Parts: sequence; C-alpha cells; structure tokens
Amino acid sequence: MSERPIAPVVVTEATCLQALGLNPRRYREIVKTSGIAHRREGHLTLTRARDWDDLLVSGAACEPANDDTPETVDAVLARLGRRRKTV
Repeated sequence: MSERPIAPVVVTEATCLQALGLNPRRYREIVKTSGIAHRREGHLTLTRARDWDDLLVSGAACEPANDDTPETVDAVLARLGRRRKTV
C-alpha cells in the first residue's frame, strides 16, 4: 500500500494549521467574515474543506489588473476582501 496524503473532509481549529496554513484565530476570523457554512461543536468550529476550496477558487476568479504595473500586496488583499494585519 502506497503512502498517500489524505485530504481532510472537515477543518477545525485543531486541523486548520495543517489543512489551510492558518492559525486558529485567523481561521475563526475568516469563517466569520467570509460566510463559510460552519457549525459549532463544543469549543470547535467545523467547516467543510470543500467550502475552503470554493472560497479560494472564487478569490482566484477576481479580475486581473488591465495594466502591466505590478499590484501591491494591499491591492491584492483588497480584491479578496481582506487587509494586511499590521503588527
């Protein structure tokens, strides 16, 4: 039997770092602001991995800039409805 990575079906705060590369606080923030369908079980917020795929695809479907000037990080994040976190 070959070793294949197994994709998660459900993402929670316990698995969001491995599945999405997000820390739990950022995971909960995006769930809240993006409208991803979720449910609470105890202290965990459960979301479907498929919904995250859909969110990424919809963000990737944003219209590209018409000119050849490179976009700033802030401009790209704004198109995705996000903003840079300042420390």
